[in-house]
Amino acid sequence: MAAGEIVAGADAGEDAVGDGQARLDRLLNGNASSPRPWTMNGSIPPGSPSLSQIAVQAIGKQMRFYVNDSFVFEVNDGTIPSGGLGLFARAASDTPVSVSFSDLKVYRPAQ
Repeated sequence: MAAGEIVAGADAGEDAVGDGQARLDRLLNGNASSPRPWTMNGSIPPGSPSLSQIAVQAIGKQMRFYVNDSFVFEVNDGTIPSGGLGLFARAASDTPVSVSFSDLKVYRPAQ
């Protein structure tokens, strides 16, 4: 079974320049959906190249998403009760995209 939640940090349209939006995508058993549609947020820098810090707080079915220390949105979704961590990036068009991730930190919430 393939399952996961994906945060799309900045919309890269046909011109490959981000416009300061984020969304959440879900992949479950090969079916993709977007539990949170594109959301504009001033903490997501438009244009490229850009550098952003992304944080996800996941406790139970509640997931809170932050970009550059600013709250972006919250999703309550019990569809995927457990899982792992993954990062994903892609271009929205045929224009190549280059993405790098660094300083990944994972914390277990305090009980």
